[in-house]
Amino acid sequence: MKQLKKLYSFFSLGTALLLLLNTTLMAQGRAGGNENTPNWVKIMNDPTANYNEAIVSFENFWKNKTIPVQEKEVFRNFRTDGSLQIRKTEGAARELAFEYKKFLKWKRRVSPYVLADGSILSAEQRLEIWRNKTNK
Repeated sequence: MKQLKKLYSFFSLGTALLLLLNTTLMAQGRAGGNENTPNWVKIMNDPTANYNEAIVSFENFWKNKTIPVQEKEVFRNFRTDGSLQIRKTEGAARELAFEYKKFLKWKRRVSPYVLADGSILSAEQRLEIWRNKTNK
């Protein structure tokens, strides 16, 4: 019985370590740290990013590529008989679909805070604006 407890403890510890390692590696893979990550993804994840630079980089990247399938396209293509016909996506459209959607959301979220030179107000600056508006 004592050996069974030791064996169980050993396997539990090993499983926990493997799970932790796997989670860490997956998080690093999503962090945009490899050399194949497009520039617009790196810019979007940078808090000191220049909005205009990000937009130009994004548009240049997708200029001659098929964009990922969007939800509105899926819902629009449902047929009355219940079937669905959507275009196939391959390559960058498949690999970067999440980042593509994240960029569009980032663009909508930060656009009200873009200055004339393309810099984006920091979170502290946005908070200060909000405080000034609510204290009036």
